[in-house]
Amino acid sequence: DRARREELLAEVEAEMARVKREIRAVAPFDLFGKGKRKGEDGKGLSNPKVQAYFYDTLKCREVRKRGGGRTADEATIRRLMRTYKKARGVGQMILDFRSWAKRGDFLAEKRIDEDGRFRALYAPIAVSGRLTSQENPLGSGGNGQNPPRPPSPVREINIPEKGHVLLEWDLSRVENRLLFGMSGDRKLVREAQPGWVRDSYQDVADDLELAGRFDELFGPVTG
Repeated sequence: DRARREELLAEVEAEMARVKREIRAVAPFDLFGKGKRKGEDGKGLSNPKVQAYFYDTLKCREVRKRGGGRTADEATIRRLMRTYKKARGVGQMILDFRSWAKRGDFLAEKRIDEDGRFRALYAPIAVSGRLTSQENPLGSGGNGQNPPRPPSPVREINIPEKGHVLLEWDLSRVENRLLFGMSGDRKLVREAQPGWVRDSYQDVADDLELAGRFDELFGPVTG
């Protein structure tokens, strides 16, 4: 649905521009990257600048990836916001901007071929057997497997041809169910059965009393 896609993309671009203005109004320096041309304003956040804001300016304790480099991905920013009050304002704005940007990725014109179809390149992952979805050799397509779910309206742009329907096939944590069934554990085998609706991850968290140990794991809230 090209008209609906363009409508949603215009909304995304407007929201990204709004959040960008808010970030620039309160951040001590520009957190956005530069455009490809000299003097051109960059559209996205600069990861090195975001890291510098949290670790060099706010002096938050550094969080590093396995390879040793520091990171400021979504999980890290949420952790910093939980630990440091001073990281919350701009931190939430950064998360909001990234959320709108991700939505925009699913609405981009470059994903659609001239005939209005979306064609991605699918390939299996050797370890799990799941399929990856990415840009095809012609440069269109992209990730078509996890567009935002409702209440986000992004999935509305996908419409079937006349006389056809779109079918969503959800294997419902298939890797977990296979492992549970192979484990031999009575509780896990029961959870592997069709119709089991409890959240196994929440059960583990409850067993380990993680909610009560949040401060112990992530540190108390500081200034």
